[in-house]
Amino acid sequence: MIVLDVSYSSLQKIWEGDKLLKSLKILDLSHSHYLKTPDFSKVPNLEKLIFKNCARLVEVHESIGHLERLVLFNLKDCKNLRKLPRSICMLKSLETLDISGCSNLEELPTGMETIESLTVLHAN
Repeated sequence: MIVLDVSYSSLQKIWEGDKLLKSLKILDLSHSHYLKTPDFSKVPNLEKLIFKNCARLVEVHESIGHLERLVLFNLKDCKNLRKLPRSICMLKSLETLDISGCSNLEELPTGMETIESLTVLHAN
């Protein structure tokens, strides 16, 4: 499986257990209002991660920093997101980060300037 699109779902968890999804490159969970982010160490080759309008999402799992190939991270309109984990600064391939509409986001992690590949940051 290369693309997993479960947008508009009622899921609370995406997966359980120790299944390794090595070939997964795109994970779209947009508009899944009850979702909690999983442990991302099970998807080491993920390139695009989309949580657009996951209204009840409060935090992102610390393991996000292990996604060495992630180029797009979309959190647009995650209105209850309060913070991003410090490990996001480890995403050396990240080119686009969209946190626009995250009205409860308190602050960005220190060290964001170390993400050298980041060329697009949407934050209003």
